[in-house]
Amino acid sequence: MLAPLEEDQVRALHGRAGSPVADVDALLRDLRRVRGRGFAVNDQKTETGVTAIGAAISTPAADGGVAARAGLSIALPTARYRRDRLPEWVGRLTATAERISRELVDDRA
Repeated sequence: MLAPLEEDQVRALHGRAGSPVADVDALLRDLRRVRGRGFAVNDQKTETGVTAIGAAISTPAADGGVAARAGLSIALPTARYRRDRLPEWVGRLTATAERISRELVDDRA
């Protein structure tokens, strides 16, 4: 959900005292990687024993950019996560996210 934001917006959200993000620069590097790949992998960062693959459901923003409206993820026990299956899972996940994004845009038209 943070990946479509400009870096200064992310810094405004997480660069202040009380933010759960300890290293904003590391977060920004991760977000650049997520933008480039079009998906994110959370390997036990928020829940021990759980790995998740996520993609944003985006629609055009009023300013002409793109806005993440929701997220879609596949979560599974880390013991069942297989890196060799990542391309298959990502393909299905991003295709579904893109389909939902198109339907949201069509519903607004």
